[in-house]
Amino acid sequence: MKKSPIVGVFVALVLVSAAATSFEDLDLRAKANALLVQAQKLAVFDPNVTRTPFHESVSFLFFGLIQGDQKGTFVRDWASKEQWRWKWELPDYQEINVRNGGQIGERETAEFEPLRVLQLRWALPPFHVLLGENDLVKKLELETVNGLAARCIKFEAIRDRDRVHCEVCVNVANNTLLRWTDEQHEIDWTDYVPFGEKFYPRHLVVKELGNKIIQADIEFRGAPDVAPKEFEIPSDMRLRKACEHFTGPIVTKQESPIHPRHAWTLPGNAVVVVEVRVGVEGKVDAAQIIETGGSDFDLAALHAVKKWEFEPAKCDGDPVSDKTTVGVYFH
Repeated sequence: MKKSPIVGVFVALVLVSAAATSFEDLDLRAKANALLVQAQKLAVFDPNVTRTPFHESVSFLFFGLIQGDQKGTFVRDWASKEQWRWKWELPDYQEINVRNGGQIGERETAEFEPLRVLQLRWALPPFHVLLGENDLVKKLELETVNGLAARCIKFEAIRDRDRVHCEVCVNVANNTLLRWTDEQHEIDWTDYVPFGEKFYPRHLVVKELGNKIIQADIEFRGAPDVAPKEFEIPSDMRLRKACEHFTGPIVTKQESPIHPRHAWTLPGNAVVVVEVRVGVEGKVDAAQIIETGGSDFDLAALHAVKKWEFEPAKCDGDPVSDKTTVGVYFH
């Protein structure tokens, strides 16, 4: 699956015995993977191969917040892998990153990104989905998604001792991604248009437990005249090295959470997803809840995670401070 040891915000995966794949139809798995590889080839933007300068603008609306609905924007200017700039802008949060050659400048108004920003960042193109070794493919079916014929891959992702039912759907006509779901979340991409030889969705919606929490409108356009001065790093930005080879933090020691006493009688299991900043010594410098299991479970998870130890992130072999997400499980 996508992105990090914990896959985005929505699905937490951990390694289990490879023997689990023995219960899977390997031919079905091969067909599903081939479908996803083809969809990945159509992704509008890949930082490792994109050579065409472009401008991306996203206007979005967040729903279901305590402070009410919020509007915001995300803008990215891309000249090359070595020169780019992006900015998140909300009423109560701003984050800017600029790369110019071997340095990246950073500035943000809070230690952690708001949860909705994390969720939208994960859903924006390019959304690459490839089956992990522990994802068990169950079915490959023809369905109708937002009025379009789609091939839908139904699979299980492993969450510790639990299995999370997931689905990803691809347009039959052009192999673009239409929908991704797990047991709590759904992402729909619609209104695809070409950009060069690729495609991108002009609209996306993220739902949580059936309720819309994000909607966004997206536009890509060529930027052949982008000026080098746009990538000059302001003097008030925090600087870090631009990595050629990067590895994220890896858990080396876990503190088991203390189960809230009153919660032993509650049915089912609880999962708390926590974002942590890991320092160069491998200790947790800061943490925040990004997927709640309930207030008592959240407090127990934070208390435990702050005692965890990590192999720190590495930038070209050197330890650096970086963030990652981890799942804390109560059974």
